Amino acid sequence: METSAAVPTLLDSRTELIHLYLTGKDFNNLTTIYLAQHTPTGTSVTVRLTDLDDCSDEHIKYLQNEVVMSSFFRNPNILLSWKMFTVGTWLWVINPFMAYGSASSLMKSYYPEGMSEALIGNILYETLKGLHYLHQNGYIHRSVNGSHILISDEGLVSLSGLGHLYSMVRSGERAKVAYDFPNFSTAMLPWLSPELLRQDLYGYNVKSDIYSVGITACELATGRVPFMDMHRTQVTVYRLLEPHIVILFIRLVTDKIISETNVCYILPYIYLMLILFIPILFI
Repeated sequence: METSAAVPTLLDSRTELIHLYLTGKDFNNLTTIYLAQHTPTGTSVTVRLTDLDDCSDEHIKYLQNEVVMSSFFRNPNILLSWKMFTVGTWLWVINPFMAYGSASSLMKSYYPEGMSEALIGNILYETLKGLHYLHQNGYIHRSVNGSHILISDEGLVSLSGLGHLYSMVRSGERAKVAYDFPNFSTAMLPWLSPELLRQDLYGYNVKSDIYSVGITACELATGRVPFMDMHRTQVTVYRLLEPHIVILFIRLVTDKIISETNVCYILPYIYLMLILFIPILFI
């Protein structure tokens, strides 16, 4: 059992939980994740602890949005928070235990060269059902990637990462486009759509989430995130000026035009085009 003296004591009379052990960190290392057990039922749950004193105003805004939204929706493909409360300056969020973790961690542990087409299809099919539910209710996820797709021991796929969720409903009416640009981590850049990055008068809509699903498909199929080895500034400039190469690659994977073998065969040529093209932008 691994514990921390800085973590407040969990009272059984209030939460009915038995603390088991530390499983990891999240949210820029501001959140500590524990595996715990619900004593009346014996059900395993995930406990996310965040010291609000260590959070900036932007972090707190993200947490508020995530906590409110994760308890608002009722869909099996959207991760539900069972209980939320504060103990002193600590925020406690109790979630279902997703035994297989995220799609990204599953890929890194068992499929370093990429998952099979059938497995990717099953994971993304369930992910799209969750996205469809959000879109029907007027929300854009804006943070779809492999680390926000969680898988339970029963094979249930749930979408998490609701902190950047954006509502298209304004003053009682549903807007056609959005112009809001949250304070994303630069690590999210490879998954963000060109129209979201441009932040122009055309704005963006729910289709930007579908672009992120395409990048996630590339991530799971090849075992690596497109553009992850490139400098963030180069990625942004390239995606803003020449997005059609990226979109072509996404369509090749998601539309199953080519087989897994051909994906691995074509990928080096895609990167070769990027290497040849991007230096021209900085001459």
